Amino acid sequence: MSKLARRYKAKPAIARDGDGYWVFSKAREVDLSKSSEIRLVRDLSDLMSEIRMSYGWAGISSNNIMWNGTQAPIRIIQIPLAVWHTYLTLINPQIRELSGEVFDSYEGCGSFPGKTYVVPRHSYASLEAMLLDNGRCRKTDLTLGMKHKVPTRARFYNPDILGPVSVLQHEYDHLDGIVIPKLAFSGAKDVGHQNI
Repeated sequence: MSKLARRYKAKPAIARDGDGYWVFSKAREVDLSKSSEIRLVRDLSDLMSEIRMSYGWAGISSNNIMWNGTQAPIRIIQIPLAVWHTYLTLINPQIRELSGEVFDSYEGCGSFPGKTYVVPRHSYASLEAMLLDNGRCRKTDLTLGMKHKVPTRARFYNPDILGPVSVLQHEYDHLDGIVIPKLAFSGAKDVGHQNI
């Protein structure tokens, strides 16, 4: 555990370990006009990177980390670009469009370890957010995935096409307190303990 993680008493938020209230909370907006909030964003981004890499998670939201920096999760996610080793820290993201083909995304969740779910996801998303870039925040517009029909070959042999758009939707749902087990009513299926 890093010095930063010890200072904030940061740890993964696991729903079954009594952290459910944090996992299921709606994250609040970040007020970037306050320097204290920008410091929190920088620190939380570092903690998110540390925990995401330690546990091998594809993405992470503030709802996945218990810490004492705020009293509730704040609207920050880290998602991969098409190149899986490049991650973006997005603040106050707003999805503008979800479209394209709906496909089955096999997903796990750090807040529900050991489980895999099949979740319906859209193959295309556009959003706007503030991007944390070298310690500074700047506005960004981002598109991920494919609007047109996704070739079958791309689904199974090139996760760079659909992986990031799935991770975006997963982490964005977290910010609203929505988790994949809750999505069962809309078609998500628990497929047990599988390595994904």
